[in-house]
Amino acid sequence: MKNKKYLAIPMVIMLGMLVLSLPSATTPVNSGSSLKYDGVVCVYKNNQLVECKHNLITNVGLNAIKTQLGVGTPFTQITNISVANATGAVQAATDTTLTGEWKSCGLAGQGGTYVNQAGNGQWNITYQWTVAGTGCADILVNATGLYNATGASQLFAEVGFTAVTLQTNDKINVTWGLVVS
Repeated sequence: MKNKKYLAIPMVIMLGMLVLSLPSATTPVNSGSSLKYDGVVCVYKNNQLVECKHNLITNVGLNAIKTQLGVGTPFTQITNISVANATGAVQAATDTTLTGEWKSCGLAGQGGTYVNQAGNGQWNITYQWTVAGTGCADILVNATGLYNATGASQLFAEVGFTAVTLQTNDKINVTWGLVVS
């Protein structure tokens, strides 16, 4: 009987340690993998590549993902693209709009074309503008943003790129290549 008591004590201690090591309801379990986002934006002027760069996902973008996957009011489709002259502006995760966004000369934000890519969690969103209008020469474009369909203060991601100067009838194409893994 005495030996059984000695066996019970280590079992109780081990069980207590196991219970204490379990994560609480507010502590996520680390399974060794996580959701990852990557975005590369490529800009073309008159079908000539200007530059491809990784973008900055904003806090709005992070919260959009959170509400889509969790609890909250889901965002409408994140497919609107805008271009801007963001000279002097610094990209920040706290941005809610794209500084210097063009709204004239045929360069207003537009709903891009969504194209599913081979492989899980890969897609492109692309749009091509043509500069048009009176007084639309020497248009400087050096940034792009990705919004949800309503646009208003819902900047999902943004990126600055090598500035291009556009003239009337020039075309600028922006392609957002997005991957979630």
